Amino acid sequence: EGMLSNFAEFDNNVRAARSKSGMVEKVRKGIWVWKAPIGYKRLSSGGNLVPDEEEAAYIRMAFEEYSKGTYSLKTLAAYLRDRGFRTENKKVYSQLIEKILKNHIYYGSIRAFGEEHKASFAPLISEELFWKCQPGNRSKSRFVSHKRNNSDFPLRRFVICTECGKGITGSSSRGKGGKKYP
Repeated sequence: EGMLSNFAEFDNNVRAARSKSGMVEKVRKGIWVWKAPIGYKRLSSGGNLVPDEEEAAYIRMAFEEYSKGTYSLKTLAAYLRDRGFRTENKKVYSQLIEKILKNHIYYGSIRAFGEEHKASFAPLISEELFWKCQPGNRSKSRFVSHKRNNSDFPLRRFVICTECGKGITGSSSRGKGGKKYP
């Protein structure tokens, strides 16, 4: 029994290695080998992705609206829901919108197995629009305005962090009773 289980394990390991190497080769050719992401579909089993025009319009809308800086993830999810965006089995919440906005596949880049390859299917958005929507390229001050000189935080931006050299700031927290504590 031990010998048979060792042969079975060896056989499974060989199949897994062959399967992975086949997937790596397809990815290197720009073929998406997993389930089609929202906004894409497959016309045939094993074929490459093609845009699902109904869902793709919402994906483009999400990127375009978010790049303007007027929406948070939560308000963008509500905006898309109000315009009829529905998915197969996922409700449209801020977490789904965040996942969509961070997915490189939408501008035609496949990141897998520690490599990045250009997709051989049509991208839904431009690479420029994708990077415009990434956290490092967005101003956080678009959603919350702060008074420059706040008496609750007199040392704000005056005290400097010794590690990064940036000014330290502060904020108020809301307690259980609704009272704010600076």
